[in-house]
Amino acid sequence: MATGTNLVSAKFKEGDVQTFVGKFTAASSVAGGTAIEFDEALPNVNGVTIIDGSVNFTGTVAGNGILGTSSDDNGIIESAAVTVPGGMATGNGDLVGTVTTDTQVVFETSGTINSGAEVFVTVTYGCGDLTQ
Repeated sequence: MATGTNLVSAKFKEGDVQTFVGKFTAASSVAGGTAIEFDEALPNVNGVTIIDGSVNFTGTVAGNGILGTSSDDNGIIESAAVTVPGGMATGNGDLVGTVTTDTQVVFETSGTINSGAEVFVTVTYGCGDLTQ
């Protein structure tokens, strides 16, 4: 496990659309399969509707990546090839368009994240149940 930094913290105003932004900088190489966790990325309220998510990189990152929450690790991006420089496909997981009460966002790649690489995670969510 590794811990990312929340650049734009969780916000909640019923009916609004908000975006979480997190960053992880690899101080040393990070082995494939290591979860990068962003605590309190989503607000701790009655639920948010996941709209989309994306991951972008600088440096060398390899493999396939997933993005999700603490209870559904590939719920936002099911699986997408990592391209550097660049990122991964946007949200295609089973949480997109649904309501979750999870507050933690988790990114994981099957390949190595080399020392000095930066990972930027973005999750767009609606405040409350916007599926109606």
